[in-house]
Amino acid sequence: MRIQCEQSALILSLSIAGRALSSRTPMPILEGIYVEAQDQTVRIISTDLQKGIETLLPAQVIEDGAAVLPGKLFIEIARRLPEGIVEITAGETEATIDCADFHTTLQTMDAQDFPPLPDTVSANPVFVRQDALRDMIAQTVFAAAADDTRLILTGVLFEIEADICRMVALDGYRLALRQTSLPAQSGSLSAVVPAASLGEIAKILGEDENPAEITLTDSHMFVRVDSTKFVTRLLEGEFIRYRQILPADWQTRILVNVSQMTRAIERASTLAREGRNNLIRFSVGGSMLQIRSNSEIGNAHERVPVELEGKEIEIAFNARYLADVFKNLDCEEAYLCFTTNVSPCIIRPVDGDSFLYLVLPVRIFTQ
Repeated sequence: MRIQCEQSALILSLSIAGRALSSRTPMPILEGIYVEAQDQTVRIISTDLQKGIETLLPAQVIEDGAAVLPGKLFIEIARRLPEGIVEITAGETEATIDCADFHTTLQTMDAQDFPPLPDTVSANPVFVRQDALRDMIAQTVFAAAADDTRLILTGVLFEIEADICRMVALDGYRLALRQTSLPAQSGSLSAVVPAASLGEIAKILGEDENPAEITLTDSHMFVRVDSTKFVTRLLEGEFIRYRQILPADWQTRILVNVSQMTRAIERASTLAREGRNNLIRFSVGGSMLQIRSNSEIGNAHERVPVELEGKEIEIAFNARYLADVFKNLDCEEAYLCFTTNVSPCIIRPVDGDSFLYLVLPVRIFTQ
């Protein structure tokens, strides 16, 4: 194999593919990056068997072939190359990299030992705007479980229902739901995708309206963005039937300014983190929401104007859970809906149904 490419293009392609490199594996081949030159196309691939990335490198192919180079070292060398044309030549046991006056040699691994990425078979793709998909991922993955005690909860439920794309994550203490409209009817699909994989997918998505192509099989999700394809293994098992835990009604509802609430919760959280339970307390009455936090070294109190419907209420929450929700809201106002002080709080948009967040309260004793 022999190819020539711009140093900047090589860095970009390796930084994308490198996101799927395996760092701890009994299979040394998974620590490598697969480079294949064929028919004037250069493919760069990495995988850890749970996820994989394939991206195309703009390059001139002088000689067809394939090689597996040591991944982390290859990336580090590419980043330190001088600007200009890079020539990579690979044989059966070693590869050379030349750029300007720089020359280095790397040992290679047998390309035939590199595991191929799964195929999409004949599944039908759906198309979601890149900016919408990126926002949906950011606004749900934080609510997925961090430990694998219940492995299914480390994933995010990905649903397609007619012309709606929806993501749902929950960890037993909170729930995050985001959805967006699709440009066309897309049938019905459902899968649980590892939250960590979705986080990596978000990094390759653009900030524009161009669509990402998503394909689901029985075992994998494929996301294609421009010249890059990301594949991840799905989680097995049944996701929690989240609709059954959503309150059907409310006894108290307040309308809040999102940016004002975000700042108030962050200020209260600063002190709450010093306490043993990271607790903040809400007292709703009249046209004011009082937010209080206490710790062994001090306390904080703030009044936030709200519009109240229904009964007054006093309720407490883990400060981090509320802060995570509010810093991910991209609207001006939102509703907080309560039933009792031991029932979940629901956070909804003023108009539409683009998001829903549920946060369980912490039981308190009224003083």
